[in-house]
Amino acid sequence: MRNLDIEYLCVERNGRASSWWLGLEALAKPDSSDCLAAAQDSAGNQGEGDNTNNQLADCQGQFIQGVHTWLILTKAYRALLAFADRSIECLDICPTDFSVLELLLHKGPLPVNTIGKKVFLASGSITAAIDRLASLRLVARHDDPGDRRVRVVVLTEQGETLIREKFAEHKEHMSLAFSALGKDEIVLLQNLLRKLGKGAEEILATSRRLPNQD
Repeated sequence: MRNLDIEYLCVERNGRASSWWLGLEALAKPDSSDCLAAAQDSAGNQGEGDNTNNQLADCQGQFIQGVHTWLILTKAYRALLAFADRSIECLDICPTDFSVLELLLHKGPLPVNTIGKKVFLASGSITAAIDRLASLRLVARHDDPGDRRVRVVVLTEQGETLIREKFAEHKEHMSLAFSALGKDEIVLLQNLLRKLGKGAEEILATSRRLPNQD
């Protein structure tokens, strides 16, 4: 089986690059012949030909449990990301800037560092994003009424009008992206993904190293 190559790509739009992780570029899907060869080799080395079927089942089970599931999830993520990208390409702003506008629409005025954490951008990158949106007169920086030491980012009237209209369209587009699933399946998927993500976070939070990382 091939090694997995992780590739980091950028989406270029009108000369501006938005840093989006598109996942694994080379996806090696295991097939039964790989498992069968490994099982036969293992059984032959042990002189136990009758164990081939058990070895085969164990091998295939590993793909169901870990790496193969991750690859399926990554492929789905890439397809949905491309769908979301196409949904907003007419706006002449990158996905990150759209995320900032969407966040301000639903959460109201926020400090720059808070916005950066919410959209997963480092300090320098979120500052550049806010500057871009300010230059388009979609956002503005104001003093926080509750704390004059803090500056918050707010939607301008032009920015709010734009994101309200375009987010409604984006919402419809993303519903279309999930149209292969029924309502119950979508609810189940949401719950499973939350459980999966929280489980992975808990493992990382309690273990400084993963198994065999001595």
